[in-house]
Amino acid sequence: MSSFCYNTGMNYVTLGKIINVRGLKGEVKILTSTDFSKLRYKVGNELILENEDTHDVVTVTVAHHVQVASFDFVIFNEIKDVDTANKYRGYYVQYPVDKLQFSPNVLSKSGSDKSKE
Repeated sequence: MSSFCYNTGMNYVTLGKIINVRGLKGEVKILTSTDFSKLRYKVGNELILENEDTHDVVTVTVAHHVQVASFDFVIFNEIKDVDTANKYRGYYVQYPVDKLQFSPNVLSKSGSDKSKE
């Protein structure tokens, strides 16, 4: 699902929603709605956090990522503690459409490429 970010004027894919905070370092728990979360939450990737109601937007950089079941736990460089992280509870995590990557397994051809002579 693609969405338009009002404050940046760019198209983004929603990766999930921040539903909770874990630990004192500001790690956020994300209910993920995307495949390939290892690619999306790769260390160094810049993501957008957007409040659906107010359209407040914050650009963050992934510092650490762990996937547990259907949840992703992410630490962002810009969020240093639990109090700051709690401010973003309910925000959507978005990724720029123009930077989308796919797993090589998805892009590989299925079937045979044999041609008849």
